[in-house]
Amino acid sequence: MGSRGNGCKPYQGSCTIIGNPDLDPETSDNFEIGLNYQGQNTSWEVTAFYNDVDNMLSARRTGDLTEDGTPIFQRDNFDYGKTAGIEAGFEHYINDDLIWTTSATHIAKSEFKYGDFDTAYPMATTPKWNVTTGLAWQATDQLNLSGQVTYVGKQAGYVVEDGLVVGDGEQASVPAGQNSKAYYLVNVAAAYDLNGSTTLHAGIDNLFNDQPEADVAYRENGRLFKLGLTTRF
Repeated sequence: MGSRGNGCKPYQGSCTIIGNPDLDPETSDNFEIGLNYQGQNTSWEVTAFYNDVDNMLSARRTGDLTEDGTPIFQRDNFDYGKTAGIEAGFEHYINDDLIWTTSATHIAKSEFKYGDFDTAYPMATTPKWNVTTGLAWQATDQLNLSGQVTYVGKQAGYVVEDGLVVGDGEQASVPAGQNSKAYYLVNVAAAYDLNGSTTLHAGIDNLFNDQPEADVAYRENGRLFKLGLTTRF
């Protein structure tokens, strides 16, 4: 199979991946512990998680090239993959018409390791912090207004070493698409009940058209205007 880069990490660029009949099964231990509170006006929950993967299935560079010069990788078992973090949610009725909600994820660890690498690399381009908070206001019996702000932090496990090499004579191999700078996304919306069975919706996602830094391969959706009609019968 061919990959445009995500299957070729920690190397940059595309690759061709071939199979391996001698793979060992990937196994994992997954642990979660959580607390949940439900009150009259306030509710919250928090969950901590830890995932430990042995013989993680991935792909390693063979040193060979296809006819068109693309590096050939082969499926292999990496030493391990580990992720750990906390997820949380919060909801509070400020009054009968105004609700404040917040959700957050913190990735404390995100890395994989292979015997030839001196450095552990990020499992994925997952932000270390992702926090969304917003208000929903029942302005009138018919009109509901809402807005939310999302904070997208820099990538968990971001590799910062200059001139990092993987094996003798290899070029610097920082995973492509790393995000080293936080950014914000703002959404606003309105819903208006035209009658007992029909609601008009309007909104703008990514109001300020924010994006991750220019040298990151992935992009957020740009400013998006939405208009819809929902009917119930």
